[in-house]
Amino acid sequence: MSDKAKIITPAVWTLVLTAMLVIGCGKKAPPVAPRRAPLIQVTDLHGGLNNGTVRLTWHHSPENAHAVGYIVLRAQSALIRPECPGCPLVFQKVETITMRRSQRKKKHALEFYQDVVEGFRYTYSVRPYQSSGAQGPDSNRVVITSAEDSPETTDKDTPP
Repeated sequence: MSDKAKIITPAVWTLVLTAMLVIGCGKKAPPVAPRRAPLIQVTDLHGGLNNGTVRLTWHHSPENAHAVGYIVLRAQSALIRPECPGCPLVFQKVETITMRRSQRKKKHALEFYQDVVEGFRYTYSVRPYQSSGAQGPDSNRVVITSAEDSPETTDKDTPP
């Protein structure tokens, strides 16, 4: 084989392979998971305190049929510390509520109960989640104050 043929052959192969990559069939983009409709925010979270037990209630909407459950989040601060409007709250997951498949397409009420300790201000929020682990937006917030001299039921909604 001549020297000229040795030079042309790698160049030809490079050109052919590049052309195959560019011309090849299919969409030219990285793979993307199928899109699902975004989860809808819970806007009707309510809460109360009775004998040291917090009760939260909200409604599951049929528009959130692809939500498999809800995550209950709580932030707490001591009552001896003054309230700080605008300060960030640190929420922690306290419960995961999973719904049966038959419940997902119907509007129905959900409830959550938790015993709390006196002397704290508790802020609750709920968030829908999907089977993939994707989570929706936080709900409205409910603030519960647990003190000896506080009223038994407190339901103060605050924006997320």
